[in-house]
Amino acid sequence: MNTSAIASDAPGAGHPAPAGTDAPWTAPTVTRRQVSYATWVCFFAWVFAVYDFILFGTLLPQLGEHFQWSAEQQARLNTWVTLGTVIVAFGIGPIADRLGRRKGIIIAVAGAALCSGLTALAGWVIGLSAGLGFVLLIVVRSLAGLGYAEQSINATYLSELFSLVYTDPASLRRRGFIYSLVQGGWPVGAVLTAVLVALLYPLGERWFGQGGGWALSFVFAMFPALVIAVLGRRLVETPQFLTARRVADLRRAGREAEAMRLAQEPMAPAHSRSSTPACRPCSGAPRCGPRCRWPWAFS
Repeated sequence: MNTSAIASDAPGAGHPAPAGTDAPWTAPTVTRRQVSYATWVCFFAWVFAVYDFILFGTLLPQLGEHFQWSAEQQARLNTWVTLGTVIVAFGIGPIADRLGRRKGIIIAVAGAALCSGLTALAGWVIGLSAGLGFVLLIVVRSLAGLGYAEQSINATYLSELFSLVYTDPASLRRRGFIYSLVQGGWPVGAVLTAVLVALLYPLGERWFGQGGGWALSFVFAMFPALVIAVLGRRLVETPQFLTARRVADLRRAGREAEAMRLAQEPMAPAHSRSSTPACRPCSGAPRCGPRCRWPWAFS
């Protein structure tokens, strides 16, 4: 496949031309800098998704005490929320396949942030109408499963990017380790939950009275996730998804032979598109010159 570089860090760089044009189509390339940025965004997105997910289970006894729910009511609430989370998690895959991995991450993180704030609102509705508020809380916490489902998009997104950039022998050995660091967002998020609940819960109770502790914890969870969603706008879309979308556009335009040819052509890794050797310690940059400190590292 012709995957000549489009040297830009802009998220929309290299998007395919409309299917009806005669201009040659090339998939965009991705740089190590873009992949490193994407890795950090995915890590923090997972950290705060886990924070919100674990926060509900951590504060459920406090919610039950505040609203005088029995243990049976709390168990029923958690069961319905878990079922709703499963449904949302299954639904996020088709969204990422249709809109793209980048947009899927933004939707998942922004949706989880919104649901964190709405959880506090649901508590206020429960104070007005117990039955309606109970149902609203189930719906909100089920939709908060967007954050939990974000990890499945992370896996697809980073796997596609890593397959194009981390292709030299040294990087191939580190692929699993780098992804394990992203997965490490789960224990980091769990610890963050414990620390922030210990700090925010007593503050909320003191500032806003009874029930203010759990409400403040959920409202606070909204803001870091919103920041991650904004940072996600600078993510690049994967060339694999853009190629698949181009193939679909060609088929809708009736250019079946061209679509078939494009679909069957292998996608070249990023480092193979340049004739200049790359220096691995210098993050894949072209040969530094005769004074490079890493002469052994050229691929």
